[in-house]
Amino acid sequence: MNINLTTFNRINVIDTCSIWNLISCNKLYKLALDIKCFFSLTKFVEYECIYKPRKNSSEPELFLQSKLRSEIDKGKFLSHS
Repeated sequence: MNINLTTFNRINVIDTCSIWNLISCNKLYKLALDIKCFFSLTKFVEYECIYKPRKNSSEPELFLQSKLRSEIDKGKFLSHS
């Protein structure tokens, strides 16, 4: 299967792993915002990322959670039921 990486949808529904991959890579995330990508997530994915209890949270994980909260507050990620 051939995939053309030069074209893609700019409005995307995103899952938990994709969120962590996207916001943990500053260069990729900045590029996505620069070309006007929009990201939607379900309330369940928001729960998984931010509110789901964890036994041990690492500093990087807490940082990414804080960054995601901030990006949701800025309207960069839209959460839907």
